[in-house]
This record gives sequence, structure tokens and C-alpha cells, in this order.
Amino acid sequence: MKRIAMIFLVPLVAVADLVKQSELDPAPVVSVGLYKNGLAVVTRQITPDNKGVSRVDGACRPAYGTFWHSADKPVTVTSSKADLLRDTDGQSVLSSWTDTYAGREASVTFRAAPTLSSTIADAEKNGGVRIKTFSIGEKDNLFTLSGTVSAIHDARKPPEAPVRRYYAYQEPIQQAPSSDLSLRLATGSLVIIPDVNVVAVAAKDGVACGIERQAPVLKFEGATKPYAVQYLTQGAAWTPAYRLDLKDDKGTVTMTADLRNEIMDWDEAEVSLISGFPNLLYAGVPSLIGWDMSFNRYRDAVNAAENADPWAIGGARMRSGVMSQSVMMNSAAVDGFEVSPAAFTVNESGAGSDIHYRSIGKVSLKKGETRSVPLGTGESEIKRIVDWDVGDSRDEYGRNRKNDNEQGTAILWDAVRFTNPFSFPMTTAPIEVTEAGRILGQAKSTWTNPGDTTLVKITKALSVKGSYSETGDGKTISSKISSLKADERFNYQSRDYRKEVVSGTFIVQNFRKVPASLIVKKTISGEIVETSIAPTKNRALPAQDCRVNLERALTWEFELQPGEKREFTLTYWLWVLI
Repeated sequence: MKRIAMIFLVPLVAVADLVKQSELDPAPVVSVGLYKNGLAVVTRQITPDNKGVSRVDGACRPAYGTFWHSADKPVTVTSSKADLLRDTDGQSVLSSWTDTYAGREASVTFRAAPTLSSTIADAEKNGGVRIKTFSIGEKDNLFTLSGTVSAIHDARKPPEAPVRRYYAYQEPIQQAPSSDLSLRLATGSLVIIPDVNVVAVAAKDGVACGIERQAPVLKFEGATKPYAVQYLTQGAAWTPAYRLDLKDDKGTVTMTADLRNEIMDWDEAEVSLISGFPNLLYAGVPSLIGWDMSFNRYRDAVNAAENADPWAIGGARMRSGVMSQSVMMNSAAVDGFEVSPAAFTVNESGAGSDIHYRSIGKVSLKKGETRSVPLGTGESEIKRIVDWDVGDSRDEYGRNRKNDNEQGTAILWDAVRFTNPFSFPMTTAPIEVTEAGRILGQAKSTWTNPGDTTLVKITKALSVKGSYSETGDGKTISSKISSLKADERFNYQSRDYRKEVVSGTFIVQNFRKVPASLIVKKTISGEIVETSIAPTKNRALPAQDCRVNLERALTWEFELQPGEKREFTLTYWLWVLI
């Protein structure tokens, strides 16, 4: 008895065409530069054919304005989509699924009309069922069947009088067309699946391939010699970490880095770790050449990168963004000064041109993997200190912050100061402090050049106390500063200010049985009049448009003997909003 379900289907895409389209240039990653914030500079090698064409997997999103190549001739790049045969184990797919897997046991996942559910279930339970699947489009179901891939539709001789259950017919034994995959189930039933409906095949011997519908493809045209393409993208990063192990007056600094790859596989790629403060204005704007991009998304990302409200900056209308159509508007005059449009979005922090690349050699890392690598160990002399940062008690208008005279000003920290022992900068990262195998604390280590010193807070100092208080009324002026003219007036940005003189008092006491080295830091708004102890450092801070007073950072360094109490004073004047 032979039961037959027969419906013919003309494949939409021939597998031979898919194979031709799927001959992708692997374009391997030859180098990667990693930033800490998830950005990476990726360099890949393009190997074109003798016609100057190379098709590359296009599942990448370069940042706008960073996609460049090194070819000696002009190269055109086209972003499109295609159906691709994907190979997961290194075996090439031949002219059809059947040619590749004939005679082997495999599991086949395919699309078929939902109405075939009962017929397929019958074929899995009973022998003699023969089905040719068909598709109805978006409402297809996914089915998975296991059996032996057959090179012919049916190796048995058809019966002389077939039972007419679905549709009876007689045909000679024949080879399966290259557009069909024939699967003989364990029950003996045969399922014939058009190649175009096959989603994936996994053989028991480990070979697995599948079709990816409408996969992104980049087509390079123009140069016949191999060349590199480089772009900035998101999806890979490095995260540094430090450990400072204390022993007497020495410290051992160890540095490691975690590498995270979410872009594509790296095979012996040269990896560099990038640290510094680069100005990457359009790093968050995907290029139109990137995968799954639309113009609307690109436009919105550009506007967001340039300014949340690009038409109202500094009280003027800015029409100088990259979306501007007019050449004469490529620079904008704001308050009478010609400025770069990028100037509105740059936030200065750190050394703008100090970008440090540190090569760690060749690394192989698959997509989705993370690896921790050692970066070096060095010894440094250390000094244990007590750090007290009083801060600034005045706001941008010179007014005393409410309830701030004592809050936050009496927190002293046990800290350690050490020198960067490496030949490269220590970038901003967490640093763990240990001693004799015990963790004392963890803090943040900031950018430190080779040979420079840095300070790391460990724990609150409970046996060294400090207090700071200040008074100021603008009326009591000592003879030494009578030239200040109490209650003098000043107008700044259409606001009236009066001059005020402030007196501050520091009190510190060491309750320990050993000497304590102190660093006391105080930021003031205004100018120093006099101090009972001259500060070790007196540094002017950059002016800020929103503040009527200039700021100064003052530092005192001294040693307190066991049980010693010390008091010193500071007098300064500033402008206060009336």
C-alpha cells in the first residue's frame, strides 16, 4: 500500500544562485583598537576577484564618517541584501542540499504550509507515506524531521495498483531534481522538500548548514589588489583594573584588562588598547552604509549628536550642522565670533590630544567571548597619608550653601600615594588595595602619566579628626585689608554683587600613637587675603562663565605628631549676589 500526497512547487530562488551569492570574502579582522566605552576601530582585509569585486558579510554598523579603505584605486561600496547559504562547520555546500548530504542521517528544518501538519505527523508514525511539501508564504510553519537524505525520490518499484488516498499516480524511479531535498524517515515514508524552503540541515556527523534569508551584503568594486577597510563601530571594549599590594614602604602595582568581543570573530588580530579623551562627535551615529539603516534613523542620530535643540544654542540659531544644505551656512557666527559647529558639543576633559595606543599583540577571540589578559607588574614607593578635601562652600553666585559649613567637610580618608611604575599611562579604572593578602579597600585610579604620582583613598580615617567653619558679613575689615572697601558693589551679567570678606578656621587632631601625614585641600571662590600657614600649593582653576568669582585650589601638607592638635586660618574675599 502506498499513500501519496503530491503538490508541485516551483522554487523561488535556485540553490545554485544562492551558492553563487554566498561566495563571500571572509574579510578577516587584521587589527582592532579598543576603547573602554564600547567603541572599536576595526580593520579588515578585502580580497577582490580578478574583476575587482568582493562581497562581504554586511552585518556591521560603521559610525558615520569613519568608513575608509586603503585601495590604490577608487572603490565603490554597495549595501544590499541577499539569500545566503551559511556554513557552520567549514564544509562547502554544493549545487543542492541533496548533493551535500546524500546518504547521511540528518535533521532538516523547513518551511511548509500549516495544512501539512497532520500529513507530516502521519508520515512520522506510519510507512508508505510520500509527501511533496508546499509553501503559502508568511503563514508557513517550521517543521523539523530526522531521517536519511536520499538522492532519488523513491528507490522502490511503484505498486501495480496503488491505493487512491490522496492522489494516485505512477512514475518511474528518478533522480531527485537539484531543487529538492528528499528525506527518507525511519518509518520508510519519503518527504520531498524544495530547497528554497529548507532553513537548516544538521547531519549526525556534525556537518550543519542553513540559509539566511535577506542577509546584509557589502559589495566592493574597483580594485583588484587586496586592501584594507577601516571603520569605527560599537560592540567591543576593554576594561582595565589595577591592584596595589602594600608591604612596608613599597607597593606592587598589577594591571589586567578584560577584552570583550561582540562584533565578529578575531583570528590572530593585532589588538591595541586605547586610552585618553578623544573627541568622537559622530561615534553614536550609524553610517547609511551600515546594516538595517534608514535615512530617518540616520537623520535623528545626527541631530541628537550635534545638539538636542540645534536651532537654539547660546540664544542664536545654529544652521551649521552636517544636515545643512547651504554651503554658505557651513560656519555660524555666534555673538560675533566665527566658531566651528563641533564647538557646541565638545566637553573638554583630560588631555584632548593625548591618545595612547598600547599594542598587546595578536589575539584570537570569537564573537561573544571575553578574555582577561595580564598587562604588567611594577614596584613603586608609597606614602600613607590622611586626605581631607574640604571643597568649596560657595555656589556660582558667591552665596554660602545652606547647611554646608559642616556637611561633608569633616570626612578624612586614609589613603596611599604612589608613583606610576609603568612605561605607559595608567588610565582611569578601579584599583584594589591589599596588604598581606587582605583587601583594605577599592577606589578609582585616575589618569596618571609614567613617573607621576596619584592618590588612592582606602578607608575613612576614624582616629584623625578635622573640622572647618567660616564666617563672613562683609562689614568687619581688619587694618591689613582696609583697602578692600567693605560693601563695595559690582555688576556682572545684569546682576548686582557686593564684596564680602570670609574667615575660615581649620582644626585637625591626631589621636593615633604614630605620626600622621596630612593633606588638606580647600577650594575657594575669590582671592586670598591672608593665611596663618602658607599653602603648599595654590592653583587657579579655569574660569567659568556661570560664576562671578574665579576659583582657586589650595593644598596644605604637614605631619601631625601623636596626640597633636593644630589650628590654622584662611581669609579671602569674594563677590556675593545681593
